[in-house]
Amino acid sequence: YSVKISPILNITPYIESSGAITTQGAYKEKEGILPAHIDKTMQKTFDNSLGFRGNLKLGENISLQSWVAAIAHSEPVTNFTLTPSIDTQGLYKTSFTSKKRSYIQEEVGASLDIHFTQNFGSCVSWNVKTNVDNNQNIHDAGVRFLYNF
Repeated sequence: YSVKISPILNITPYIESSGAITTQGAYKEKEGILPAHIDKTMQKTFDNSLGFRGNLKLGENISLQSWVAAIAHSEPVTNFTLTPSIDTQGLYKTSFTSKKRSYIQEEVGASLDIHFTQNFGSCVSWNVKTNVDNNQNIHDAGVRFLYNF
């Protein structure tokens, strides 16, 4: 729910959750020095955000948005197995395990939206994410153009 601070300013608290699952099917190499069979792999990623978004209407077709958020990211352990194709008994099976990753980020950002016509506009955006554990900054900026059909 948005809270109207003034006729041109709204603040919106938000909770957001997203996840992604990527899968690679099993496959068998046919050529090479030591062809192998690689099992199906699956990787999962989850992000949970809590923050505030502000929207300041600067004119009829121009608005400035800004946000601040805390993001919790996690990637559970992933395993996959590799077996040389010449090993019919499974004696030389090798398993790989990825490290479980989880971290917390702080994010600050802003975007300027301009609509030139009812259907065509542009947005300039910028944000910085900082990993709380190691103070590593990730900068992101961009310009996009949009056309609504």
